[in-house]
Amino acid sequence: MKKIFQLTAILIFAIISTSGSAQDRRTLDTKIADILAQMPANDLIHRNRLMNELAGLESEGFQKLTLMLTPPGKGDDTAVRFALNSLARYASEFGKETTCRSVETNLLEALNSQTDIEIKTFLLNQLNLVGGERSIGEIKKYLSDENLVEPVTQTLLSIGSQASAGALLEKLPNSSEQSKITLIKALGELQYNLAVNPISAFASSGNLSLQKTVYTALANIGDPVSYKLLYNAAKKADFKYEPVNAADAFLLYADRLGQTGNLQLCQKALKEIMKANRADDKLHNYAEALTVYAKHFGHEAMPFMIKAIDNNNKAFRMSVLNIACNTGDISSTRKWINKAQTVSPEVKAEIIDMLGRRGDLAAVDFITGNLNSPSPEIRREAISALVRLEGHKAIPQLTDHLLSGKDIPEAKGALMQLLDRNHLKSVAAGLNQSSGSVKAALTDLIGAKAGEEYFSNIIRLTGSNNPEEKASAFNALKNVSTSNNLNELINLLRSVNNEKEINQVQAAVIAAAKGVRSEKSENGIILQALKNDANKERIISILPEIGGDVALKTVTDYFNNSTGVIKQSAFKALTNWKEYPAAASLYEICKSNSGEFQKEAFKSFVRQVSSANLPDDQKLLQYRKIM
Repeated sequence: MKKIFQLTAILIFAIISTSGSAQDRRTLDTKIADILAQMPANDLIHRNRLMNELAGLESEGFQKLTLMLTPPGKGDDTAVRFALNSLARYASEFGKETTCRSVETNLLEALNSQTDIEIKTFLLNQLNLVGGERSIGEIKKYLSDENLVEPVTQTLLSIGSQASAGALLEKLPNSSEQSKITLIKALGELQYNLAVNPISAFASSGNLSLQKTVYTALANIGDPVSYKLLYNAAKKADFKYEPVNAADAFLLYADRLGQTGNLQLCQKALKEIMKANRADDKLHNYAEALTVYAKHFGHEAMPFMIKAIDNNNKAFRMSVLNIACNTGDISSTRKWINKAQTVSPEVKAEIIDMLGRRGDLAAVDFITGNLNSPSPEIRREAISALVRLEGHKAIPQLTDHLLSGKDIPEAKGALMQLLDRNHLKSVAAGLNQSSGSVKAALTDLIGAKAGEEYFSNIIRLTGSNNPEEKASAFNALKNVSTSNNLNELINLLRSVNNEKEINQVQAAVIAAAKGVRSEKSENGIILQALKNDANKERIISILPEIGGDVALKTVTDYFNNSTGVIKQSAFKALTNWKEYPAAASLYEICKSNSGEFQKEAFKSFVRQVSSANLPDDQKLLQYRKIM
């Protein structure tokens, strides 16, 4: 009896276990399906929650998910790939080392179980994110597969350890020629010194792509033993461009020598490059060698740059000066100042430009002195350099230079950068000491910086007999006018006859009246002037910018009760009105007029209604009313 009871208990337990196991499998399938249905995640928080769930499914869930991957053209596994990539990215984040190692383990297991090349490639790409030392031993066997050598190499590069490099080197001798290119390139990127001799063995390959890869890899590694091989290759090519790119490789090698502390050999290489690349078609190599020299030896590059600046090639000289801009200290600045005294005006101007960009205040006196140079080119560069070096402190010198009548466009442009409204006193004072182009430039500066306190100076110049002075004054008016100047502006508007000048004075009146509440009333200066003005159309044209009910009624009355030019001006003002109440006047014109008046009034009415702050149903009623 006891035995029967024990057997029964075992049977029941087995049934329950089997049932529970089936239930677990269904639950796992459901969980995976739920996660996939939400891929890609909407945001980072959503993604993190899903990845937490996915990581919680452990190895069984992960492998089940990877079995859902399909080769291209055999199904849609987009959601699966999103999920796996998101998990790898999630696991690679700082502080998730345990999850990272778990994902790495599962990816390696999946990689070994899959047979499709594309799926293996996808899994290797995910290992780029989470792969560690453990992965190296597991994946290096795939380096023998020409279809997988590239993704495996990328994974080993992402791990980036000496063991990674060792795995790549181990496969190099017996790999195909195409695979050698991939492996050698990676060994160079990993800067693996133990690979120098094995890589060098392929330097004489007839395959130019392989040869180019060898030179670049050896340059990246930067081992002193490669000097002769790389130098001879560059020399054989006469440091010119050719398919294996030997010249660039030797330049890169020189830089790497500096980075690895082989400074004596680095200097030797750079001097050889500078010596061999003085022809016009090779000056880019010379410039690059100077860049590397300055990078590793700083001010010690000065003698080479001082000598190089004598070259006749302007583009090369500019390259040299760009290097000089960030090389050396105050002693280097003094050497450049001394050099500038011995060169042509063109080169001197280039050095001054560099000194300005360099930012060393030790050059200020030298540059200021060159404002008086007989060379326009030198003076122009001195102006720009002073702006860079002294900023606002240069305003007095540059103002004096402008008053001298030299380099007016350049001096004015420099002062435009430096001046503000609070620093116009010296400029305004110069109006009484100048004439013609200089006075016009000073006027432009006052106008550009809104020097309202100098309005009287500007309006006086609108009567100048000098065309430049007069044009600058009219152009500056709108920026220097305030409501206190309205009477003078109205009088000027009455007196001018040139169409451009009329428009400029109108713009000044608008600027002066802007935001002045009294100008919207019947007693405003502008509306009062309209009553007594012979050229009413000039003031009527202004009123749309002034706005207000009184001005609108006034313009409407002029349209209804006038003829000729005044009626036309009033109509144009109504069609240009900025405020919605003008729609009523436009509607009345549509009702009671025909032809061009009706056509233009209709278009303006529609514009007014469409831009009005009205509910849509009210706008619709207005449209219906006018149809």
